[in-house]
Amino acid sequence: MTDHILIGGGALAREILEWFSPQLALSGDRFVGYLDDTGEAMAPYGAPLPWLGPIKDHSPDDRPLVMAIADPAARAGLGADLKARGGRLARLLHSQAWISASAIIGDGAVFGPFSHASTGSKSGELVLVNTFSGVGHDASLGLGGCLSSHVDLTGGVNVGDRVFFGSGARLLPGLKVGDDARIGAGAVVVRNVASGAIMYAAPARRLS
Repeated sequence: MTDHILIGGGALAREILEWFSPQLALSGDRFVGYLDDTGEAMAPYGAPLPWLGPIKDHSPDDRPLVMAIADPAARAGLGADLKARGGRLARLLHSQAWISASAIIGDGAVFGPFSHASTGSKSGELVLVNTFSGVGHDASLGLGGCLSSHVDLTGGVNVGDRVFFGSGARLLPGLKVGDDARIGAGAVVVRNVASGAIMYAAPARRLS
């Protein structure tokens, strides 16, 4: 039996708990608790997992850590800190995800139900690919990147580190998105995106 710990206790943590608990149970594994700053996140929902303390106070052991925070900068930063302290980042790929044999996926990545990593794609450490989203053929998603539900990274798209995509965002094939950009829900990106840019609407325009 392998005990897993969630990093974060919000809505994403509750989703991951539901997505993967049955799958882990097939091999005798389970989630045993969560880490966050207050210990109150799961209380309104019947506390399905016990609070194990603040993230900053956690002393990593051999239990795999599952990143359950959506913000890309937090995913990357906390992941790097926990890894430097000896933490083991779990990679969870849902049984209903389609993962190409040629796809490369980094440690700490989470691919939810009905997501995909297509032929020749590269997904970095600590990425989150939510339901019905995917990394297309020969596309890349950098460190800590977050694809909300129904996001389509089409063929050959190159996404930098710590980039967030809102639900339903779309990109034309072959585009590049710089580090720390944010793509709003429903945006249709038709040209390259600079680092740190915030994009919204269809066709996408720069907000800042």
